[in-house]
Amino acid sequence: MIWRDVLVPNHIVESDGFTAEVGAALTTSLEVFCEWRRPAAGEQTLHRPATDGRAGGYDLVGEAGGVGPADSWAFAAAGVTFHVTEAVADPPQPGARLLVRGQLSVAERYFGEQFDTSFIVERIVRTQAGRAWDVRSVGRARPPGSHYVLTLAKG
Repeated sequence: MIWRDVLVPNHIVESDGFTAEVGAALTTSLEVFCEWRRPAAGEQTLHRPATDGRAGGYDLVGEAGGVGPADSWAFAAAGVTFHVTEAVADPPQPGARLLVRGQLSVAERYFGEQFDTSFIVERIVRTQAGRAWDVRSVGRARPPGSHYVLTLAKG
């Protein structure tokens, strides 16, 4: 399974010391910033780019878990358990089957490691000031204000 457009914000590289390298294994937790959710009527397990075509947006069908740190909640979809954050809604009931639309990013370390998943890094793109270019690694030696976008493969 391929996860494209996984954001690594600048502050995660700086404060959490996040590093990654193309071709290498990466163990991390992923977060979904939930834009909206609804009960999953008849949809099967789903992992697809959001139908609105925005980079980084996904439609995921899965099952809600319990409440986690920082008002997040767990959500298992497509073989990955995500931390989900929402701006306004209360967490769903554990066990609820949902369709969730949201943006993917690497979760901050304060969420803990209970949802860590192993991936292979297929691509890293650094973005800064409206420009984007491929790089071999993510690390501390880079210009301030840089964000990264990863393509991750999960076996």
